[in-house]
Amino acid sequence: MSRPPATSRKLRRVLVLLALFLVCERASQTARALLGAGAVPFSRSVPPGTWARNFLVARRAKADGPLDRGEAEGNEDDKAPKGKDDVEEAKASFDQGSRNKAVDEAASAQTADPVEDAKQDLDAAKRQRDVALRGLETAQSGLETAQDLTAYLQKQLLELEDSSSEKADEIETKKKELKVAKEELTEAKKELKVAKEELTEAEQKYEAKASIQAGRVQALPAGSSAAFWVKDALKSKFDDDMQNGNICMLQNWDTYKSTLPVREVDNKALPLFELLYFGKEADVQTLGSLLANVPGTTGRLVAPYLTAPGAYGKTSSVLPAFLTNDDFGLYLYMSFYNNAEQRHAGPSLPMIEKMHRKMTDPETAGVAFMWDCLKTQLENGRYVRNYPLPEWFTSIADGTAVDIDKLRARIKNSLDEIRPGQKLVLIHLDEHKKMWEGEYTRAIQFRRAAVQALLSIDFVRVILTFTEPPSLPPDDARNTSALARVALPFARAAADKVVLHFCPDILGMYGKPADWKASEQRVWACCLLWVSLCIDAESPTALHRQDSQLRQRFSSLTTWLQKGAKKQTSQFLAKFGETFQDVITWDKGQDPLDTEMVRKLVAGIKDADAPQKEVMPTLVSVSGQHLCLPLFRLLYIQPLNPTELSSCFWESRDVFIRDMRNAPAKVLVGSPLERAVLCALTCRDSLRLPNGSSIMLSFQQLEAGRLFKKVSATGSELQLDTALESLTRHTLYYDGLDGTEGHPLADIWFCAAPKRLVLLDCGGTKKKKASKKMSAKKRQISQLVDNGCFSGWKVTVLLFIPAAPSETKTSSTSLSDDVDIAIVAGSLATEWLGSWSQLWQYFPDDG
Repeated sequence: MSRPPATSRKLRRVLVLLALFLVCERASQTARALLGAGAVPFSRSVPPGTWARNFLVARRAKADGPLDRGEAEGNEDDKAPKGKDDVEEAKASFDQGSRNKAVDEAASAQTADPVEDAKQDLDAAKRQRDVALRGLETAQSGLETAQDLTAYLQKQLLELEDSSSEKADEIETKKKELKVAKEELTEAKKELKVAKEELTEAEQKYEAKASIQAGRVQALPAGSSAAFWVKDALKSKFDDDMQNGNICMLQNWDTYKSTLPVREVDNKALPLFELLYFGKEADVQTLGSLLANVPGTTGRLVAPYLTAPGAYGKTSSVLPAFLTNDDFGLYLYMSFYNNAEQRHAGPSLPMIEKMHRKMTDPETAGVAFMWDCLKTQLENGRYVRNYPLPEWFTSIADGTAVDIDKLRARIKNSLDEIRPGQKLVLIHLDEHKKMWEGEYTRAIQFRRAAVQALLSIDFVRVILTFTEPPSLPPDDARNTSALARVALPFARAAADKVVLHFCPDILGMYGKPADWKASEQRVWACCLLWVSLCIDAESPTALHRQDSQLRQRFSSLTTWLQKGAKKQTSQFLAKFGETFQDVITWDKGQDPLDTEMVRKLVAGIKDADAPQKEVMPTLVSVSGQHLCLPLFRLLYIQPLNPTELSSCFWESRDVFIRDMRNAPAKVLVGSPLERAVLCALTCRDSLRLPNGSSIMLSFQQLEAGRLFKKVSATGSELQLDTALESLTRHTLYYDGLDGTEGHPLADIWFCAAPKRLVLLDCGGTKKKKASKKMSAKKRQISQLVDNGCFSGWKVTVLLFIPAAPSETKTSSTSLSDDVDIAIVAGSLATEWLGSWSQLWQYFPDDG
């Protein structure tokens, strides 16, 4: 006989509470997995049949709605204590209530004063993010439970169908339950998708607020969800510092942002600051610091510049750098070419003729041009054009440009009026060589005077961006010019940020890559390199185009991850490599170059030594005021003379490409960093050591081999595998033989002189492990010394660790009279790598 309806519904209510308890129990496990602890298996302390039926009844109860008063009072024996009912009902409604409260607080904070209520604004965003995270955990738990339930019911149904036809009624019931379970599974997937979107949006808002509150040198938001942080940070900066009711360009946000750089994406001009930005935190902060405190020789004005191929990320890196340094109060962007025609127009032929008629010299004309451009942009909120009528040189036409000093004073006074407090003004001159294009004397004088008029103002900082260095002498003691140039490094897209943004399932499924096994991290580094090459080959614009090969590959990888059961990390990495590694075979049809010039550019040519004439239009400015070949061009450039392909550098470059292509199959032989150092050494004449001394280099050939072998299971004891006397003077040896494990103690070794051995280990990609690695190498070397392996030889051990903190950059530590060990880190490591230092910019800060 069937039970009364009230009793049935109360039973459902009890089962609802039991299901909620199970969901809460699993939410904590899911949270640990999301934080990088890996997947946590579902606890099987509850019998499958019990929790499965509980979940199904709970979902039905949710659909039926709450109990009415009569049903709740049905049978006195079935009542739960009143206090417990209140607690359970509160728990059931907690997530939605918290969500509504956090959203209300965040909305309220947005209307509050941005200065007085900054902390409350950040706290409200944090609460909204935390609620979204709990919602994601609950949705994830619900999905997993639904999956388990569906699998369990499917199994039961199969068992019943195989057992006996007498259980037809029970089979039919199971089929109905399975159908409902599948519907619930579909619903759970939808809820999980919504929860992910809400969490992403909440994290973006929180991290943008956090970046603004970070202080004088602000940190970029960490992780993939920080891709849109620039827009929110810039809007807050405008509201707090830049807005000025007396200046047309600064009266409101819409007018100001219309003067900012744009990028053509899918035939549309989109504001650059609204697009995804993946700059590496350390690089962006470094650029921000260098812009405020420009390095250079005292006693002269220095014009900093960024140079790289078109659409390479020069312009997009300036505004984020400005936002990370609180010394700056105003960003003024002035474009002289492209920018969807939102630009200042350079002089046309009629203008030049008018300048000659007025007897205006190029320097005065250059300052007048800068004054007219600045005045038009500030007073009208738009750019100067030369069609249909010339809008610049008005100061020449009306006769006011008779005194260059008065023009400079007008520029300074106008900028002083819009200067926020005592903060610096950053003026970005984009495509600066288009002010008056050409390399003849009058054009160069014109451009130089225009730039100098801004640089001479003590509270103004200027940055020049173009596809080649400016026509100024480099900042060098050999030059006596009052104005010089200095190259600055800019922040490229960090491959790990790109990958985790376009493929966020990686973190949820496998945790942080920094926590993976060493062999997996090697393959991960190779995969990041391939992604970097895709970005280089298609240009960073590919990050914003839906039809780009880069985006299509990420879409394919995401589809593969979401299909079926979770794959092993090794399977995922193999698929990752398979998806991207064919970039190695891309042929961009690059023009060949002279081998000696390539070697100089690979080593990194100093700005002061760069040819003054346009020889290499595709150079990239990197740290240390060096100019290098772009990474993609570096890998695929060919020599003018094909017979030189067998030389040391070209051979090392082929080793690099070969090992990167084979990385998924040979994860323990070679890594991007090891092969980059190998290539860099073939292009250098000497190496500067941490203690100030130098090693002379003159390699003529490469040779793969092994110098040491392990004699203990732990690898703590080593012995020579090759006699030192067999090493030749001009050969560069490296770990390149197939094997089950990497070569112990060193990745590269060579004779710097007779009886002088240099051992180089490039495994340092962890800041925290630098000191530990140093101690381990000391023990191994000491053991070899005690065993007499280095008798009669002087040995230098160098640990190449670009990410090592500054305190580890010590001089050589002597282990004996003939053996010393040192860490090569920081700027010295960058100097060693030359053009290959671009690799390090693409990789994570600590991995």
